[in-house]
Amino acid sequence: MLRTYAQSAEIEQVFLQEKVPYRLVGAVPFYRRAEVTTLTAYLELALADLDLMNGEELSTSRREKVQKLWRTVANRPSRYLKTADVEAIARQAWRGANPGLSARELQRRPARACPQALDAAGHLAGLLSEDMGTTPGKDVLLDFVSAIGYREYLIASAPTQEFGEERAGSIDALAEMAQTRSLGALITHLAELHEQVRYEEQLQRRGNQDVPRVTLMTAFRAKGLEWPVVIIPDCIAGIFGNKPSADAAASEEERRVFYVAMTRAQKELHLITGDDDDTTDFLKQVAYESVVGQHHRLAGLLQRDPGTWTAVDTLEAAQLLGRYEHEAFVQRWVDRTYRARLLGRFTALQGQLARQGRDDVRQAAGRALDLTRYAQHGPVDHLAPEMEKAFPDLAAVCEILTQPTAPASARSSAVKKNLASTLWAERPRKASI
Repeated sequence: MLRTYAQSAEIEQVFLQEKVPYRLVGAVPFYRRAEVTTLTAYLELALADLDLMNGEELSTSRREKVQKLWRTVANRPSRYLKTADVEAIARQAWRGANPGLSARELQRRPARACPQALDAAGHLAGLLSEDMGTTPGKDVLLDFVSAIGYREYLIASAPTQEFGEERAGSIDALAEMAQTRSLGALITHLAELHEQVRYEEQLQRRGNQDVPRVTLMTAFRAKGLEWPVVIIPDCIAGIFGNKPSADAAASEEERRVFYVAMTRAQKELHLITGDDDDTTDFLKQVAYESVVGQHHRLAGLLQRDPGTWTAVDTLEAAQLLGRYEHEAFVQRWVDRTYRARLLGRFTALQGQLARQGRDDVRQAAGRALDLTRYAQHGPVDHLAPEMEKAFPDLAAVCEILTQPTAPASARSSAVKKNLASTLWAERPRKASI
């Protein structure tokens, strides 16, 4: 579940490399987006220019490809070039018979008809040096984007500010791919990924529609939909965070988007968080580490047969299920036999505590162990009678229930920050961290 489609770049790259089938809903694959193909076209033009400057002659097919790429990007961003000007550069530049007519040299010559066209052709030469084939290209690529005003162009030409910023985010994602690659290697890498995308599409056309696939989409498109398992990457302030606004309701929109993303999960929710100072405030404000720790503890309890629970275990499970309003989950998703033993154990503990002769204990036990809220989501009869066996630690539960502030979890587990635990499955068998 993504906040913006710009996040899909790294995920798609891994899926393609590991041959994990996936489908991207609501957008074209990252490697085919206009803002990405425009920059890669510029890179290919620069590589051709560099080869000419090094005395290499372009083949006819490559020169035709370069000319086609130039026609595509000549007015991206807008330079108000006339068709004749674009064609003039296409005819003169990147001609192998005379390396002096490469874009770099063309820019140095007097512009007889169209100085802005020649200046456009020379941008690449000034910024993409001969190091582009050997050294990491992130900074060079971003410098080039800045020099031609491409980020500003994407935002200004988009129908909405948010959509423009999302398109600009794809630039940053592409630059990250050049963090450890030269720009030449980046072009090769993208070409390989293109081939894998085409192979995946061929499989779909051949009728392999039943192959299980990972679905990638934004929270906006996911409204009203649910999945058994949802993973939300980049739960960080830079992705999920309130935007400054004079309208308080508008500033809270991001919180609602995050809520929509989280509530798409039917059984398991995984949150990929950041470092201490980078995790989104939406999680920090609800003490997410404590919430995740308590669910991890609950998942551990639900892995066991309720018949093995002590009185403290039983009370803890009842309190956690009630605190997070998971009664509907128990009634709708938990196996019927297991549910009968679970609720039967709650009833058994409540009955044994009521027989202790203490009104404060009886009342507290009724609040924690009552099945009324479970009955709102389905019948609570057919409870397992074997759950009535005695609890040897009733005294410990009486003490917990009569404390001024009873802890919600007597033994909350520590959790790691990088991945929120699996809440639980139909009858959880594993809680991942």
